[in-house]
Amino acid sequence: KRNSATGKYVKPFTTLEVKRIKAELVTKNNKRNYCLFVMAINQGIRSTDLLKIRIRDVENLPIGEKFFFKEGKTGKQNFVFMNKSTYDAVHLYLDSLSSYDSDDYLFPSRSGNNAISLQQFGRLIKDWCSFARIKEPAEYGIRSLRKTFGRLEFESSGNSNVVTLLKERFNHSSESMTIKYLNITT
Repeated sequence: KRNSATGKYVKPFTTLEVKRIKAELVTKNNKRNYCLFVMAINQGIRSTDLLKIRIRDVENLPIGEKFFFKEGKTGKQNFVFMNKSTYDAVHLYLDSLSSYDSDDYLFPSRSGNNAISLQQFGRLIKDWCSFARIKEPAEYGIRSLRKTFGRLEFESSGNSNVVTLLKERFNHSSESMTIKYLNITT
């Protein structure tokens, strides 16, 4: 997909950029945004679905278990898989809160009882581009995090079926769609 503002292909973050962003979020002690970033790059779900997650969906989910939900865009079933990185980030964040209601959004807006908006999420990503020392932040957007998940999985996997697995994870209709989405050559 292309950035609607620039018309350019939206890039994923590299491994080095991911490390820089995580380090900066830890340094700034921003546990909510750290959790948001970690979940986004570990789950591969659409940002709109990520932002709709409520605390009750993940607070008692053990490592290795899944929370299922219906995708907003496609209506298909998808899931959050509680891997160790996600578990640690969620509990670091929840443990930092003085109090919360399980019905609250996991990533609340600072005003009201709503989740962070996509516009606010986009602004956070621009901040994260700065943390990663990216020279062309216009090439990154909300899809960058989902694409980061896919690219990191593709690059680190020794599995010859990785494109098939990513197609299923992204709920794409074909492997060619996944290849195009991630801008990869096989």
